[in-house]
Amino acid sequence: MSSTKPDKTLIKHAVRERYGWERPANIFEPMKAVAISKISDGAITLERAKQLDAFLKLNQHIASIFPNNALFKALRSALEPGGWTSEAEHDLLVFIAATYSNDEPFDDWPYQLITPLTLFGDLYPLIFNTPTEPVSLAGKLCGFTGSFTCGSRSQCFKMVLDAGGTPSDGGWYTDYFFVADKHIEVQAISNGMSDALRHRQVFGVMQILPESYFPASLSAKAC
Repeated sequence: MSSTKPDKTLIKHAVRERYGWERPANIFEPMKAVAISKISDGAITLERAKQLDAFLKLNQHIASIFPNNALFKALRSALEPGGWTSEAEHDLLVFIAATYSNDEPFDDWPYQLITPLTLFGDLYPLIFNTPTEPVSLAGKLCGFTGSFTCGSRSQCFKMVLDAGGTPSDGGWYTDYFFVADKHIEVQAISNGMSDALRHRQVFGVMQILPESYFPASLSAKAC
């Protein structure tokens, strides 16, 4: 019977082949430094908001990753004509303080408190990547969270192997982290998703994708 846990030996081999002994650069620290500098005295001004917006424009690889993408979107809205209000200032201050003030991203992140911020709207959809090219599992490390409609976890692992990929444990090196539709329906944040969000925010390697991308990526057979 297939294991419900990924093979660590296969993972190590795939990671060593791609990265050797080096990890990608940490992209959280520069984002944190810039964001926190704009609220260092407990406030954010229009000029500081413009500076933060300019930083994200110049660093699209950082701006595209959640929660940076949520901040970038909110800044664009706040900087529109008539958009800079006391409410916008408040929402930006709360979001930046809650999201970037910890040593580790998403460390005790108060997701349930941030979602009602008017300027930011519904954050949950922004968690997910939107691939611009077809998703292929060949040569990719693939992780999962939740119960998939297409089969058991061991069946999902077998599909990944059959497609030329490697089942992953959701570590920083994971290429695709698939989230079950059942989680998405209720906007759940599983422990696996929290870890995936943290890893992606630090290293930017992972893409977090809805379950629907998993069967769509299989050419030989689907779920």
